[in-house]
Amino acid sequence: MANYRPISLLTSFSKIIEKLMYARLINHIESNNILAQEQYGFRSHSSTEQAAFSLMNSIPSAMNNKLMVGGLFCDLQKAFDCVNHKILLEKLIFYGIEGKFKSLIESYLMDRYQRVVIGNKFDSRSFSEWEVIKCGVPQGSILGPLFFLFYINDLPSISNKKNKTVLFADDTSIIITDVNKLELEINLKQTLKDIDTWFNANLLALNFKKSQYIEFRSKNCYNITPMTIDDEIKLPKVKETKFLGLIIDDTITWKQHINYVINKIARSCYALRNIKHFIPLDTLKVIYFAHIHSILSYGIIFWGNASYASNVFRLQKKAMRIIANFGPRESCRHLFEKFEILSFYSQFIYSLILFTINNDHLFNAITMIHEHKTRIHNNLYLPSVNLTKYSQSAYVAGIKAFNHLPQTLKELTLDVPNFKRALKRFLLHHSFYSMKEYYQQKWV
Repeated sequence: MANYRPISLLTSFSKIIEKLMYARLINHIESNNILAQEQYGFRSHSSTEQAAFSLMNSIPSAMNNKLMVGGLFCDLQKAFDCVNHKILLEKLIFYGIEGKFKSLIESYLMDRYQRVVIGNKFDSRSFSEWEVIKCGVPQGSILGPLFFLFYINDLPSISNKKNKTVLFADDTSIIITDVNKLELEINLKQTLKDIDTWFNANLLALNFKKSQYIEFRSKNCYNITPMTIDDEIKLPKVKETKFLGLIIDDTITWKQHINYVINKIARSCYALRNIKHFIPLDTLKVIYFAHIHSILSYGIIFWGNASYASNVFRLQKKAMRIIANFGPRESCRHLFEKFEILSFYSQFIYSLILFTINNDHLFNAITMIHEHKTRIHNNLYLPSVNLTKYSQSAYVAGIKAFNHLPQTLKELTLDVPNFKRALKRFLLHHSFYSMKEYYQQKWV
């Protein structure tokens, strides 16, 4: 029963009113820059990739500066269902939502009822009594997620300034850094106490059994004893955890995540082999993009540089041979351009460079043609790199990949749609089989 969630039955008229309220709230949020920059969930022009970059870049960057690094990954118990209406309304007032509009929101939240239904329309059904909903935001509503963002918005402000907080709706992750192991543990315990106090004050529950702690390091460590916060609270210390669909391990090898990707793609290759004689080529390509490309490309900027990633490329080539009905020893290099499918390493380069272009505020150009920053069209500044893990990070790899582009392509970055088309044509034509091959190219 713990995994069941209520579904709000909303009328069509109610949804129209919600959309109008949502538009007004969004305008207020954006005009006053209300939402914390650490929050990536349910926001326009924001993605899981940006949230993952914020978290993953801070780890090797801190290690590169010879700091100890830990990761606190918090699990909240039914966060959306536990939002206290009184506290939410007080926070809305704090953020400048008052008067009749605040009263409208209060009316929207109050006097809702719920009941449990067992059975379906084809069988006899049983109903519980109607009960008043005393807390929570309506599940499946337009306004519900936005109200939750207001509710949790002040959480990052309580964290130590040394630390990095990343929020994706109710997913709360904190990267903790300090000068040595002792200071790191002190920082961790204080941070955990602070956020536990915040959750209790806001009537949210932190699930200590499912919350996890990772101590990141450049070498393997087999000490996975629980982290004791006090006599009652023990936080599991693990070697790997899942964050927004990415499996992160304590040495950032990405081995576990790549194995997960390989297993998913291997099953898809098996399915392709069984159906290839019954469906046309165009349909096979559609299946490839739906079941292989989607898995292969997700988060590739983080794990595409790992040594184990070559195993994913082998499977991709296997899929290409299946689609083209080639034998296992036949070269499939020309098939990538023919089928308009980027090779694994071309996809890695493409994703890296597009992330760099779309998030140019995170990168610094060596020289700028314009007085204000518009689009990156010069080489990017490469920071000092002391650690291999940092050189393999999406931040450094993105800079290197962009800087190595032909100048003719860099000059197109002011027109992003045109640049994307030209970059894809370039990468399809070359279909790189390794990053070494890309960097060995000398452009005219």
